[in-house]
Amino acid sequence: MKMPKISEYMTKDPIFLYVPGTRREAMKIFVNKTISGVPVLMEDDDKLVGIVTRADVFAKPNEDQLAMIMRKDPVTCGCDCTLDMAAKRMIDNDIHRLPILDDNEKLVGVISPFDILAYIEKLDLDQTVETVMRKGVVPLYGKMPANVALEVMKLTGAKALPVLDDEAKVGGILTDRDIYAQIHIDTKMVESELGPETEEDPWTWDSLRNIMKLYHDVGKVEIPNTPIEEFMVTDPDTVQLKTSVSKAARSLTLGRYNQLPVLDVREHLAGMIFDVDLLTVLVN
Repeated sequence: MKMPKISEYMTKDPIFLYVPGTRREAMKIFVNKTISGVPVLMEDDDKLVGIVTRADVFAKPNEDQLAMIMRKDPVTCGCDCTLDMAAKRMIDNDIHRLPILDDNEKLVGVISPFDILAYIEKLDLDQTVETVMRKGVVPLYGKMPANVALEVMKLTGAKALPVLDDEAKVGGILTDRDIYAQIHIDTKMVESELGPETEEDPWTWDSLRNIMKLYHDVGKVEIPNTPIEEFMVTDPDTVQLKTSVSKAARSLTLGRYNQLPVLDVREHLAGMIFDVDLLTVLVN
């Protein structure tokens, strides 16, 4: 099968921000559009100059100017790039979104690993999940306190981990979002970093207060010691070691997941599969 062009699968007319711009503008976009990163253009000529993500915003809590927060000179692809070329660039550069530029260097789209899953599903490959999954996964235990689980996530660099029950079976999935949803951040803390609430955006204000929990300096907030089994995602979808990569891509797409636990023949945890892991089947 001929490798399709990136333009067939990319998100066209993507959301973007301009510089000069502010941290608050970026956070509003993340909340209102339920996205975690956007390209950044120069206001006077629409030239792509960077990418900004939620993680970038909260990594520099004392910086307000978007130009100082964004990642400059992002990796890009042209419209004539094929999906395997895009996949290789995302893997090689450890990125999850790739801006697409036309012949005039203007932004026309963005593609992510999730966008490419539809093509991997269509290939109907026999290659199995066990050839591309992550085996060195650190599981959590359902009765583990939330504050301990967060420390494990910080040490492993994971944003999502499987949770085992008393029988050592996968009983849930926990993400950093699930933990931060348990934290209360008061209005005064938000005002100190974002400025006072305005009358025209009360809904956005509440959402901004919530999104701050995702990457906030945990030294300023109290992480609860609630057992994670009380608020984790229970009975998560899973795949087997011998599940084909195309079927795994379909499961991720249907559930709009970024990751799934992988089980062995005894239904015990064998690893995790992430959307970006499946891109390797196009590169290799």
